[in-house]
Amino acid sequence: MSEVVTASQIDYKQNMFSHPSYKFEPQFPNTFGQAISLGTSQTPVTINIPPEVFNLSESILSFTVTLPDAGAGQYIWYAQQMLSEISHIQFYSGSNQWIADVDNLQNYLDIVIKKELSLRDFSSLDLTLDGIGLSNNLKNNLSSLRNSNMTPANVNAGAAYNANLAYIEPSYFNRGAVGDGAVAGLVAYNVQVPLKIIRNTVFSVTNNIFKDVFWKYQ
Repeated sequence: MSEVVTASQIDYKQNMFSHPSYKFEPQFPNTFGQAISLGTSQTPVTINIPPEVFNLSESILSFTVTLPDAGAGQYIWYAQQMLSEISHIQFYSGSNQWIADVDNLQNYLDIVIKKELSLRDFSSLDLTLDGIGLSNNLKNNLSSLRNSNMTPANVNAGAAYNANLAYIEPSYFNRGAVGDGAVAGLVAYNVQVPLKIIRNTVFSVTNNIFKDVFWKYQ
């Protein structure tokens, strides 16, 4: 007696699911919209999460970075690195119980993401907003050049090395304008990073939490 096996793609059936629906609500830091000087400010930016149900891995950290005017005829170069603007991130409860404390966050992400992130997830990231993603450039393109700290003398800021993969190599550097000629004016870019990208921490745990907690970064 033969039995018909139906492919799962066409095995339509109705199921009942009970699940939460997430709603994004902005939570503003204690700076109240004031600008923070990167590299000089030692004031921690604290976000007080209200006593409601939330999911850290589904949350997004969003801010805008403005780079200074380099002057006429000068390009503004900056590193393409996820959350390079933040050096330290913490997450703790109202009773000061530490849940996460990650120092040198940008270096941590630079190491962990290469190991933990799948190619599929990497391809889904927006390079402009997330600070990491496909360069979509040929390997000899400027925006996909590697860091030059690859010499026996171990000297930074030396001659740049070409990326060895086209299109899927991460973009390591960016500049304020494309093409030759004088460039003047400010460079501003938006950052919108999902917290779940901070792997192996509480920020990547996909669970609903109900606690009065705080988290801060600087």
